Amino acid sequence: MLLPEVNEANPGYGRAYAATLPGSTFTLLPRSGHLPQVETPEELLGAIDDLGR
Repeated sequence: MLLPEVNEANPGYGRAYAATLPGSTFTLLPRSGHLPQVETPEELLGAIDDLGR
């Protein structure tokens, strides 16, 4: 699960949600809002790449 840092959602909620999904991980994307693909594309791509490992 990827969650932008600058979001209304609490990171604790994202971590708890990810914990309910077998095999999932949680990544908080720093300095990102609703459009991480525009705001912080390098961090987003790095996080997506990490999911494949």
